[in-house]
Amino acid sequence: MRKVTVVTTNNSQVNQFEVEAGVSTFSQLVAALPAVDFSNKTVTVGKALYSLEHADAVLPEGNLKVFISPKDMKAAFPSEYYNLRDQLRDLRREAIENDDDEIIDIIGNYTHDSVNIMSAKLKDAEAILAEREEEETEMENSWPATPSVTLPSSEDRLFEVEYALGIRNTANATRFNQRALAEAKHATQK
Repeated sequence: MRKVTVVTTNNSQVNQFEVEAGVSTFSQLVAALPAVDFSNKTVTVGKALYSLEHADAVLPEGNLKVFISPKDMKAAFPSEYYNLRDQLRDLRREAIENDDDEIIDIIGNYTHDSVNIMSAKLKDAEAILAEREEEETEMENSWPATPSVTLPSSEDRLFEVEYALGIRNTANATRFNQRALAEAKHATQK
């Protein structure tokens, strides 16, 4: 007799069976183990994981460990995982661009986190960003309104430059003289 250990991946059950020593092909193994469902399954044997797809596949000698898994096994995460991952990626990218170490530290390496952990990281980061935005709004509203400032015309700016440089011409002669007299008068009064 040989011992056959059957491991199924759909419910993580491990069952041990004993079969006749004369069982040497996959079809003989299936017939010897009527309690095991082999339909629409992928069957592999041993540590080397030899695939048993053909009915005439020869079984290795000695005791066996057989792994049974669904053929159409799909490894997928819930859509929520992908949404959270994308949101954290975008937040992290923005935090890196803005040198925001606090947000970067909160998000960390999120790529191997569960949905619950990613959700908590996203909530924490969003709470900090919302708090910052609220503080910014309060600061903007608390500043007094700036008085309106009238900028000098381009003609006035040109005159100031000419006066500072001592350029006196026919276009600015009257204004130049008035300014020079006002400054002289002010200087003598001190």
